[in-house]
Amino acid sequence: MFRPVEMKKIYIVTLSRHFNKVMEGLAKLGVVHLADARETFEKLESVIEDLRDRLREVPLFVNELKTLLDKVDVLMKKLEVEDKYVKLSKFKGLSVEDALKVIEERVDAINSEYGEFVKKAEELSELESRLKELESKFKEVEHLPDTSSVKVKLREELELVSAEFQMKMQLLRNFLESLREKHADFLLEAKTFIEMYLPLEESKVLTVHTPLLSFIEGFVPVTEMEKVKSIVEDLTDGEVLVLVSDLDEHEEAPVVLRTPKFIKPFETLIKTYDVPSYHEINPSLVVAITFPLIFGLMFADVGHGLLLALFGVAMIYAKKKGLPPSEMIRLIASGAEVYILCGVAAMFGGLMFGEMFGFHMYEILGKAFEHPPLGFILESIPGIGKVFSPLEDPMKMFKLSLIVGAIHIGIGLTLRILNEVLLGEYKEAFFGSVCWLWFYVGFIYLVLFKFKLNIDLWIGNTIPSPQNPLPIGFIAIVLPIIIMFAGMVKLEGFIDGFAHVFEAMISSLSHTVSYGRILALSLSHGILSKLLTDAFHALGLLGYPILAIGTIFMVMALEGLVSFTHVLRLTWVEFGFKYFHGGGMEFKPLSFGVNLYEGE
Repeated sequence: MFRPVEMKKIYIVTLSRHFNKVMEGLAKLGVVHLADARETFEKLESVIEDLRDRLREVPLFVNELKTLLDKVDVLMKKLEVEDKYVKLSKFKGLSVEDALKVIEERVDAINSEYGEFVKKAEELSELESRLKELESKFKEVEHLPDTSSVKVKLREELELVSAEFQMKMQLLRNFLESLREKHADFLLEAKTFIEMYLPLEESKVLTVHTPLLSFIEGFVPVTEMEKVKSIVEDLTDGEVLVLVSDLDEHEEAPVVLRTPKFIKPFETLIKTYDVPSYHEINPSLVVAITFPLIFGLMFADVGHGLLLALFGVAMIYAKKKGLPPSEMIRLIASGAEVYILCGVAAMFGGLMFGEMFGFHMYEILGKAFEHPPLGFILESIPGIGKVFSPLEDPMKMFKLSLIVGAIHIGIGLTLRILNEVLLGEYKEAFFGSVCWLWFYVGFIYLVLFKFKLNIDLWIGNTIPSPQNPLPIGFIAIVLPIIIMFAGMVKLEGFIDGFAHVFEAMISSLSHTVSYGRILALSLSHGILSKLLTDAFHALGLLGYPILAIGTIFMVMALEGLVSFTHVLRLTWVEFGFKYFHGGGMEFKPLSFGVNLYEGE
């Protein structure tokens, strides 16, 4: 769960006549991420001088498939064929090349038949123009008596032309309907076939071929390796060589994160920034905890949190029942689990500060809630010591924001240490990360809890131990910087070593202060809520709809979105910057373009 799925490298060497079968078998299995075998062979060219002359190009039909797909799409729109996937029967057993010939011939024939429809439509267009002309003339004589010979003659002509138009229009509709019934199944199968095989054809460019042999290279999850070997051997009747190797210590591989389904949306948030490296701890698990908690401090209100959590539950229910085909609605619903966790965290924050729908809890629930149920958490935090309202005591909230930021950044640096240890980079872990964390913890301790910004006390005070007379500022701040600088200069050189130390010092300060946005957003939430509650008290019965509408649109939608954006920024920059390597490859296994294979 904490590490990506373990991958192994696979090399498949098969007779060229089995190549297409093997590729289709791997696509059906859907667990092999193809690597570029050409790069491996380029490394061998210095050893085998005539290797380039022995290689040949495998026939690709990518452009032909794309061209035909466009033609089929156009025809389906013309014939008003509803797009859907169907079982393949007309192309079963055909190679891609043979299927392309069949589709090309049939598409040309359908276009020819549709040409007849176009001619009939043009004839009907002329008749429609005649009909409009007669209708215009009839309006000009409409004021004449019904017995007028001019009016009678125009009416009779108009009725005849109108009847002819309606008859030909119906015939045209019937003709289009007959074309649709005649060709719909074929067009649907053709489109499905093309969309299935297009990704397969595009991936063949990564393989290498000689007149006799074909070479395929890729990454496979360890748990699927035996399945891959078995299907390849079955498809080639054993005429294949399959080699499996472990990855080198620092070799990158496609990343499959083992994230529990309920917190999968947090993995999506991480990947929106960048795909994690194969060698780092799955950050989704940590973000799924820290993201809602920080949001809960910005949006601390029991009532608003409950509404957000209920909205998330409603989105999960809607997804199970089937969502309308709207990209916006699907995008909103994709974060259902995030809404629930953030809503619960906001309720948690509300129970700490004693806020409910913008009111103090005791105003709604009575004096029994004059002390917030979770207020003891604030009372137990060093430097806070009492329950407070962010709106009434912003300096306390600012200090709490910095404490939360320090913890968040500390977690990021701890993850950095773990990632480097797992990679075997022990020197980098100690000099670059352990010393950074040491400096950061010491700095936060002195600034927030011990001597604030009184540098004289940093220098003059010592750790309470007769055996250690060194100033506490030296132990907490100066010593880790000296060790970090000496170690990083030795590891990376003077310039890079100095840059690392300078970055650690500056970013520690600037990124911690950046968590002041927790204060800003909590104040924004408090002020907006207070405006609504004041309006509620002042407007009497009218206050109820004002409170409801303002809560939904101003607090939940607008202010909630702003809070979400700022938490995302803290997660991507201040937190992720400390440990996140990124630059990973997303696992994209060889597969057919649709989840369908010859009638299955």
